[in-house]
Amino acid sequence: MKKILVPTDFSASSKAGLRFAIQLASKCKVELIFVHVFRLTRSPGQTDKELEVYRRVRTEALTLRLTNFVAGVYRYMQVAPENFTCQLLEGIGVDAVLIDFCRSNKDIDLVCISTRGAGKFQNVLGTNAGNLISHSATPVMAVPAGYRIRALKTILYATDFRDWDFESEKVREIAGQLALPVEAVHFRSNGNTLPETVRLADEYGWKIRVKDPAPGQSLFQSLRTYLFSNRPSIAILFTNQGRSFLQRLFQPSSAERLAFEIKTPLLVLSKRRPFAGMA
Repeated sequence: MKKILVPTDFSASSKAGLRFAIQLASKCKVELIFVHVFRLTRSPGQTDKELEVYRRVRTEALTLRLTNFVAGVYRYMQVAPENFTCQLLEGIGVDAVLIDFCRSNKDIDLVCISTRGAGKFQNVLGTNAGNLISHSATPVMAVPAGYRIRALKTILYATDFRDWDFESEKVREIAGQLALPVEAVHFRSNGNTLPETVRLADEYGWKIRVKDPAPGQSLFQSLRTYLFSNRPSIAILFTNQGRSFLQRLFQPSSAERLAFEIKTPLLVLSKRRPFAGMA
């Protein structure tokens, strides 16, 4: 990995994404690109020249605000700023602007974004983070708004075993670059057994957990509970992009009405999409 895109709207909750990105950069020596998306509204009767002057003034003010905001996060973390840039992006719809920017800048390997205070699983998909996960071709690290920096100790890889060879290799690359141990967890259905390819993971030194769903819980609810209870440093999921998987994972049924606060930064990658790694 060489570049991480880190969006902020200047809110307190968005700082979680910045803090986690800075923590990753301190381990992997990557470049951080801090961005703020803004929309320029044209006033009635405003001429093109007046609009351009307003754009310049607005851009200068927001650039200064973004620079100071980022500097404040570095100061809070007591980390010396290095290898980062600040950039403004103009457009309508934060998630759409970010996706377009990543599409135009293919050297961006990861978007690290706070969940903006959506501290309950059923609310995640209503955020920019959720929309990025659903639609961005670039891997997304969704960081809980209430996340506080702590030592990175473990990676939990949630797997359905359907593309084990490809996915496990990507997880192994990430884990190796972060120097973190991996626990792979699978909630089985119909008593399915461990595939032979997974038994070979012993050479990775991973812990492999094959578990039955808790009584009365779906596979997705069991995984959600497991993440909440075990609090790994990073959780990794591979998904075919689309809302059905994410809705089943993050949203409990309306009858259940259970809400768990997200505790773990969640790295979501598309199945079979090459990942540049964190070197």
